[in-house]
Amino acid sequence: MDRRESLIEQRTLAIDLLRRLTNMLAACNSIDDAQMMTPSDSPPLATLKSP
Repeated sequence: MDRRESLIEQRTLAIDLLRRLTNMLAACNSIDDAQMMTPSDSPPLATLKSP
């Protein structure tokens, strides 16, 4: 596999993982629920600002 194909594969995987996380977070009813769904090394959701 060449470098370009490898990058495409990595990005596809990242997009899929973000889509899964989005679906899980959409099912949460509160910030507390969402924090339980996020990886432990991510920033706390309460500190993130809405756009």
